[in-house]
Amino acid sequence: MIRYSLIAVAIFSAAIGGCANNNVGVDVPRGDAAYALVPAASASRQLKEYRIGPLDKIDVTVFQEPDLTMKGLTVDASGLISIPFVDNAQAAGLTARELARSLEDELRSRYLHPQVTVTITESVSQRVTVQGEVDEPGIYPIAGATTLLGAIALASGETDVAATRDVVVLRTIDGEPKAAVFDIQRIRQAQDPDPLIEGNDVVIVGYSRSRGLKENILLAVPVLNLFALSAARF
Repeated sequence: MIRYSLIAVAIFSAAIGGCANNNVGVDVPRGDAAYALVPAASASRQLKEYRIGPLDKIDVTVFQEPDLTMKGLTVDASGLISIPFVDNAQAAGLTARELARSLEDELRSRYLHPQVTVTITESVSQRVTVQGEVDEPGIYPIAGATTLLGAIALASGETDVAATRDVVVLRTIDGEPKAAVFDIQRIRQAQDPDPLIEGNDVVIVGYSRSRGLKENILLAVPVLNLFALSAARF
């Protein structure tokens, strides 16, 4: 019976032994210092409009001119697009609004008051990487304003063992990599604002030792019961 008890303890120890804690360094900015690096949307801060990049897909609609309307148009590697009567128009580096005004200027030689609308349908040039304790880690395209919670949602949300109080955003600012830590529990409870995520940011959701320990204990309980039952028979 003692032998089986020792085996059970060994298995239990192995089950919880893997709960290494991915502690975030104490010198990584949190709170106000984190929001200084990765700001949130606010009434006093205008959101950056998304700028079109190579290989992005866009729709170009010309009011009452269906022959000029182009759906699913791909910006080429040089950042150019072509529509009827407008060849090699610069698209990369412009917002959708700026590109629409540029195409209107080009079309005025043939149309009296052209009205152009540009819609970005797929962003390839701007992506966010989501790693760590999320259900589907990966690289995801973003277009327009995306928040930290939105980026995590792209990866199908965090796992049951995620350290929701230690979510790191990595961003290159003026050529230097920076890191900031956010508490998404407080964000979901509207206690903290949701920071804006930009293209090429990296979001890392850490591992919670306490949550992992709980999960491993739950996994180990049936094993312990099995050994206890076996021990009782001998």
